[in-house]
Amino acid sequence: MDTRKIVMILMVVALVAIGAGLFIFMRQPSVDQPEQPEQPASAPAPDIPVEYQGIADQAVSLVASTLQVPVEEVTVLSVQAVTWSDTSLGCPEPGMMYAQVLTPGFLVTTEVQGKTQQVHMDAKGKGVVCPPERARPPAETE
Repeated sequence: MDTRKIVMILMVVALVAIGAGLFIFMRQPSVDQPEQPEQPASAPAPDIPVEYQGIADQAVSLVASTLQVPVEEVTVLSVQAVTWSDTSLGCPEPGMMYAQVLTPGFLVTTEVQGKTQQVHMDAKGKGVVCPPERARPPAETE
């Protein structure tokens, strides 16, 4: 091997080692700040099944961002598996058209600052905070 190839290999090895060192360094907790345990976005209500907690957390994030409030101010009251009658998720916007297909999802009821907010979601977690004047009931509930 010629000297240029050896130098290039050594440079690549050095860059990889530096990158790995930075990765390990950045993952270490700060000495000044003790590591905080992760907290869920919301405290689960007693009647929310464990398998729905991910949906509840997504709903909390959606409500918090829509209403521009901290996630700590959003409480999940219930999560119900439902089937929506179309892709509007039971919350059609005026002037919009939606595919008329049964859409599995969830109806999540939350409370923020004393007011109830409904979140209509599909099975993948896409949802909308639905104003009461636009809310339609689900086609089926489980």
